[in-house]
Amino acid sequence: MGDLLWKDHLGDWRDAVSVLNDLAWNLSWREHDGRWYLRSGDQTLFVGETEGEFKAFVCGMALSLAVLPDSILDQIRRIAKE
Repeated sequence: MGDLLWKDHLGDWRDAVSVLNDLAWNLSWREHDGRWYLRSGDQTLFVGETEGEFKAFVCGMALSLAVLPDSILDQIRRIAKE
């Protein structure tokens, strides 16, 4: 299984969820019968066959945003609050 090495932007997958939820993704997750479900609000966003797939997906989502300049992230936060 892979390991997230770029920890300057994210500590682990739970930090990734926090980054995304700070940008109004409203993410939650659960494991059921060996599959990992990621929800955004009341919508299922992703279903992973393994915990590793789930973590990789969440970290990829967060890294794509976490590397943006703070000024852009602040604009996204303002828009999300509207």
